[in-house]
Amino acid sequence: MRTHKHLNRIHRYLSKELRQIDPALFSAEAKSKYPKRDHRVSCVHYVEDLVCDGLGIEKKIYVENGKKVKISK
Repeated sequence: MRTHKHLNRIHRYLSKELRQIDPALFSAEAKSKYPKRDHRVSCVHYVEDLVCDGLGIEKKIYVENGKKVKISK
């Protein structure tokens, strides 16, 4: 499935979910889940986890050091 097909679902889901999360708690959870990442990157990965887990969408593949790696839990 391609992400653009899910934009409306993602928007509705994030609008609902992010209103329920304290920003400091969100930031702490993101950093604890991805401790070796920059703060912004850890937050992006955490949002992706929320969306993919909440909507059943397959996670993206990232490129690091010239190699494709799939984010896994």
